[in-house]
Amino acid sequence: MAYTIEKMFEAKDTSVYKINMEGIEVYGTETKVACTPSYALEISCANGQLVCGVFSTAVFTKMNSPAALFRGVPHLEDILKQTPKEISDEAAAMGVTMDMTGEQIIHIFET
Repeated sequence: MAYTIEKMFEAKDTSVYKINMEGIEVYGTETKVACTPSYALEISCANGQLVCGVFSTAVFTKMNSPAALFRGVPHLEDILKQTPKEISDEAAAMGVTMDMTGEQIIHIFET
């Protein structure tokens, strides 16, 4: 699958990116985690979120929200290429599996 990532906005420790994939447009954020070299990453889709390891799928499940969690991903592009380490119950109910890439999950979360 082909995609482009374009930085749309930057303020202090947060950047917002537009991600285009085969007619699908979603937005992601990279926010610096205070007092660390790490960033909190999140990609918002119409029906779910792809997030990095600073988030918790247990919280998303408690809120009945579909989510896929990725670890060891320093940038949004890494989420697109890798497979999740955890998925919320709601994401699983939508057909998301642990062997899907972030790109594939976005397609599910956008339908």
